[in-house]
Amino acid sequence: MRPAEGGDGDWDEATLTFRDADRFAPYLARFADDVVVLDPPDLREAVIQHLKSVLAGTGAHPVEEGEAR
Repeated sequence: MRPAEGGDGDWDEATLTFRDADRFAPYLARFADDVVVLDPPDLREAVIQHLKSVLAGTGAHPVEEGEAR
């Protein structure tokens, strides 16, 4: 993790390893506006689609802390 380049110091940039964009996207979407996916494009698109489905009421809502899974 490092401070984001060219930023105002409010953001950190992290490189994460994952296997399946469609499975990782809901996890990232739980962070809402506290996360921005820059790359790879398939993960970015999967996060966007997950958020759109939640807004439309057709997707699985992220599990909140303390809720049963």
